[in-house]
Amino acid sequence: MNILLAVDGSDHSYEAVHALKYFARAEQLTLLRALNVPRPAYPMMLSEVADEIYKTLEESMREDGERLLNRVQSLLPMHAGPSTKQLRIGSPAEVIVSIAEEQKIDLIVMGARGLSPVKERLLGSVSHAVLHKTPCPVLAFH
Repeated sequence: MNILLAVDGSDHSYEAVHALKYFARAEQLTLLRALNVPRPAYPMMLSEVADEIYKTLEESMREDGERLLNRVQSLLPMHAGPSTKQLRIGSPAEVIVSIAEEQKIDLIVMGARGLSPVKERLLGSVSHAVLHKTPCPVLAFH
């Protein structure tokens, strides 16, 4: 079974990591951190300045993402199976669904932030979007 473990550093995603101890050994376990790097939203800002701010923010978020993936990999149960780490830039839900399709993932395991029903309707949530768009089963931890 090919498993995609999507993490964001929340308590819920760590619960997903710990739940892997109850799973059978995966043929392949992909650890994914998707980063949604915001663009500066100042219309009066020079494009060069906006680009520099974006690059600095992206670099910082990449470093944090790599640290998170390394930590998650260190927490995996011994029997989890071979794992690879991926860090991707983009809308987290779109990145997760895209990876699931590309790699023919059998199961997506992820945390859910547990937004209130009102906030989820207004803002949406990554786990909600993944549940509705992915071609495979999703196990989301609240």
